[in-house]
Amino acid sequence: MAVFFLIIILCDVLIDSGRSFLLKVRWTTYLSVTFVSDGNWTVHIENIARSALKQVNVLRKLKFILSKQALSNIYLTFIRPVLEYACEVWDGCYERDIEKLEKIQLEAARIVTGLTKFASKDSLYFETGWETLANRRETRKLTTFYKIHNKLCPPYLFNCLPPITSDVNSYNLRNNQNYVPPRCRLRTSASSFIPSTVSLWNNLDISIRNSPTLSSFKNRVKADIYKTPKYYNEGPRKLSILHTRLRHQCSSLNADLSKIHIINNFKCNCGASFEDAIHYFLECPLYLNERRTLLSNCDDININIETLLFGNDKYSYDVNSKIFGKVRTFINQSKRF
Repeated sequence: MAVFFLIIILCDVLIDSGRSFLLKVRWTTYLSVTFVSDGNWTVHIENIARSALKQVNVLRKLKFILSKQALSNIYLTFIRPVLEYACEVWDGCYERDIEKLEKIQLEAARIVTGLTKFASKDSLYFETGWETLANRRETRKLTTFYKIHNKLCPPYLFNCLPPITSDVNSYNLRNNQNYVPPRCRLRTSASSFIPSTVSLWNNLDISIRNSPTLSSFKNRVKADIYKTPKYYNEGPRKLSILHTRLRHQCSSLNADLSKIHIINNFKCNCGASFEDAIHYFLECPLYLNERRTLLSNCDDININIETLLFGNDKYSYDVNSKIFGKVRTFINQSKRF
């Protein structure tokens, strides 16, 4: 169980003439997890990052071939598990290692959504509906802790837990059901599984901790993630990507390019002073015919830039799908991109 705290010495066992010799080594790999003698996880993080990046590069080749949903499924099925394998053990890694893994997920999100490197993290997570890896690791640690706490794991794991406050204190305190946080002198040990997860567990509401089943506990600790509507994923891949970029102001419209200092000219070719999505869809005289098609048969729909870019929850799926289809037709016929 030292894996849950701090591994001080790592050994390889050599068998020679019936005798066992313990050799101190700097690092060793067990069950695909690389342990280092000083307790840091940088070597292991580099290994999984290297493996995940190879698969992300394969995903990139499929960017304009497969649909957004298919690309997302590939990432969630084959790549994210690589980034999360045994994360309950190594979640106490350095911040720079955490950022390295998060950047890999964000790169995959750019491939899936078609958004550019100038798109914000919020935009990427909005379009994919994914959780951050950090949030998922917390959920997985709490789920494992729930199983240990309720003796759904082997007994030796339960024996590793610190005492509950009520067992060591006779006073009727508000935190009587909390675990006593282990005392840790080093940051490495404090960030390992049991000390760090005890803190997360103690911060949960009592009703969540007392969830009757594992599935109900998972549902209650899982973060609420916005799921994009299905009509976001419809239509030809390239047109869908262009629509997504317009939605998040990272398109090749002059206003969007000026915002990230690629060009210094906000003007539209029609002479208007500011070429943004509003001007492009609703005002520019260069696309009068395309706009007539866009707005045709929409008398009962309140057409504005928000509806064109994001849809409208007040309307049914069929209505929103129709609007998005018209938007993609407008983008295609305008020949602006």
